[in-house]
Amino acid sequence: MVRAKQIRFVGEAEGQAGAAAMVRASGDVALDRRGVPRALVMACPDGCGETLTINLDPRAGKAWRADGREGRLTLYPSVWRDQGCRSHFILWRDRIVWCDVYDPVPWADDELVRKVRRELELSAGRYVHFETIAAILNCIPWEALWACQRLQREKKAEVRNQSEFRVPRPTNGRRGWTA
Repeated sequence: MVRAKQIRFVGEAEGQAGAAAMVRASGDVALDRRGVPRALVMACPDGCGETLTINLDPRAGKAWRADGREGRLTLYPSVWRDQGCRSHFILWRDRIVWCDVYDPVPWADDELVRKVRRELELSAGRYVHFETIAAILNCIPWEALWACQRLQREKKAEVRNQSEFRVPRPTNGRRGWTA
């Protein structure tokens, strides 16, 4: 069983059955489009042989958001299988980032990190969810999260609940943060 490191877009079909017939190898992806994108059908990138159907249509229940910037596919949120192989991964710009092992993200956009820091500074010390920052900056949520995490590693931001960030408050000479 070999895990895929990226996806391979194999085409579009009208209906899930047609899309499923197109995916064969681990990481193959086809789009079920019936007027609008309805689902992403994918050969599980874990190599278990199962076919995944990822809903893209919010009218049909919980839906993932698909982003096709620069012709590369990103899904948000992550895909976390609660059955079968139980794989957990992020699909980002055609790359599969595995969440169950350390898989360094090959992304470091200094300009976006600066913009994210500026948004955190404008929040006046309040915690801001990375999805809110992504919406303000019109960027991919994963990239806003990774920018926030980079700022946290550099001690330029602090985190709450792994998803909300703020710039550190200045200290008043005592230990810890001011209230």
